[in-house]
Amino acid sequence: MKFLETLRAENGLIKYLEYHKSRIKSSCGHNIELNLDPPPIGVWRVRVVYSEKIESIEYIPYNQPSINSLQMIEADNLNYSYKFENRDNLNNLFTQRKSSDDVLIVKNSLITDTTIANIAFFDGQQWLTPTYPLLNGTTRARLIDDNFLIQANIKANEVKNFKKFALMNSLIGFLEIQNGIIHPC
Repeated sequence: MKFLETLRAENGLIKYLEYHKSRIKSSCGHNIELNLDPPPIGVWRVRVVYSEKIESIEYIPYNQPSINSLQMIEADNLNYSYKFENRDNLNNLFTQRKSSDDVLIVKNSLITDTTIANIAFFDGQQWLTPTYPLLNGTTRARLIDDNFLIQANIKANEVKNFKKFALMNSLIGFLEIQNGIIHPC
């Protein structure tokens, strides 16, 4: 089985490398030496495919996607507890987004993630993130460690009660979506 790790390189530096190393170890059961040499200028998506060892490393210029709308999709049987290289299940869900920019995956009536990011909701006082995401993202883990995010069970029918939402992953960081739209299932 092959796993995928996606890192952000900015002007030759890898952001939050320790969180990525931790997830790699969790996925394959041991430390893998990452010999990364990103380009010295610009923002890059570093795509690392690995199993028991590094299979490939690519440096891809990064252009942040524009995401303002999400379509809720129920996927009770989806398992993406590790960041697998094979994203067919997520890609199939993405095709169901209708006119939205991405999907918001609902599993057993609880909000999980989008196809590319963890999610958080602002209730007017604090940012809440699902207790049971599909994938424990590195940015999510860091923001929980920093006490910025609080884990909570967020039901699909409660989303309308929040003031705004944010997407987060290693490439976009923590991106607040102003006036975003979430379409129900």
